[in-house]
Amino acid sequence: MKRILITGAGNLRNNGIYAMVVGVYQGFLQKNCSTKFYMLSARKKEDEDILQNTNITVLEKHWFLRRKNKFFFAFGVFEDIFLLALGRFFNIKSKQQSLNVYKTCDLVIDLSGDSISSDYGNYSLFFALYEIFLGIVAKRKVILLGQTLGPFKGKLTRLITKYILKRTDKIVLREEKSKEYLDKIGFSHNNIVLSGDNAFLLEPDFDSAKKVLSKENIVLDDSKLIGFSPSCLIYNWFKDPLSSEDKQKEYLRQLSLLIDSLIMKYHYKIVFIPHVVLPYGDDSKICREIYNNVKNKDMVHLIENYYNGSVLKAIMSRLHFMIAFRMHAAINALSIGVPTACWAYNYKFQGIIGKKLGLSKYIIDIRECTLKQGVEKLESVVDNLNKDRQATKILIDKNVLKEKEKAMQNIEMALELLNQNSQNT
Repeated sequence: MKRILITGAGNLRNNGIYAMVVGVYQGFLQKNCSTKFYMLSARKKEDEDILQNTNITVLEKHWFLRRKNKFFFAFGVFEDIFLLALGRFFNIKSKQQSLNVYKTCDLVIDLSGDSISSDYGNYSLFFALYEIFLGIVAKRKVILLGQTLGPFKGKLTRLITKYILKRTDKIVLREEKSKEYLDKIGFSHNNIVLSGDNAFLLEPDFDSAKKVLSKENIVLDDSKLIGFSPSCLIYNWFKDPLSSEDKQKEYLRQLSLLIDSLIMKYHYKIVFIPHVVLPYGDDSKICREIYNNVKNKDMVHLIENYYNGSVLKAIMSRLHFMIAFRMHAAINALSIGVPTACWAYNYKFQGIIGKKLGLSKYIIDIRECTLKQGVEKLESVVDNLNKDRQATKILIDKNVLKEKEKAMQNIEMALELLNQNSQNT
């Protein structure tokens, strides 16, 4: 049985990461390939519970446990690299399963999403590149699958990024801007491909969704539902001259006013759908705070607990349309034919949802907006989406089909590398 190691993932209570990991896993199942999956995680127990119905073994990222002590971490990095390099010539095993798996796997699939970028700081970028580099040191086939890359700031960052990415076997990008960022730093690679986002392959879990709706006391009657998936961090991208704390307060105030306005205008019910539920980023808390400020609470449903992206996708299928501030919340809805309006803080929204799905007019780049302006623009976009809903659905169905085909091509490219490695070994 062939072995695949998934890097750049973990933290599956972020349903964007979940959608990419499980989307790839389900894509391989469609190909009837006899494959054993391993995934590196910083939250092993949680991710094991989430993946209990899959054939994915979760391994703890041991280097993540060292991160608080810089000396210990630096020493550990050199030790990991030394053991993997030596292990190519001698039968040496590490005490760490997350290191040994690099030596026994046939293919490394990196699913870092948009982490290989300076946008989230050098700390995040280093960890993403480190997991890739270990695969290179172990002489494994390495593919970056369905990625957003860049921008890259600083000479050292660019140098390290170019050095590591140059040694991968294939880089599959999910939008064109990433290629522009690679060109800007003078990076070239023989196997760069523009394809699709792996999340388009995620299947909805309708059976579990029925149980969740019952548990959350959400009754889907004949009323039209608007899905609302806010982000607990997005307010930091607005240009209001306020402290982070005051921005959050204004964010809550503006969104509660928007919810009440939509209810009054359309008489639709609203369902809050938290897409990321992590200790350091919990959308369910921001959903609760917005809900507490809404006047028309009888017209609002609140999903209180964490549910995986497959369940949320099934719930989204019942929506009239969706408002999403997380890209994969939007992709989840769009890939099941639900028109969606977005606030965007990153070029990946426009690259995937705007250009490839033809929905640019439903995306608002908030980086040049105040919170008030962002809400006003969003309300205008929702008005247009409501008017053009039927025509938009036809466009979505047509273009989503193309993106699903591209996402399946990602699986085919990974399979090609997997078979190459098996033949060579």
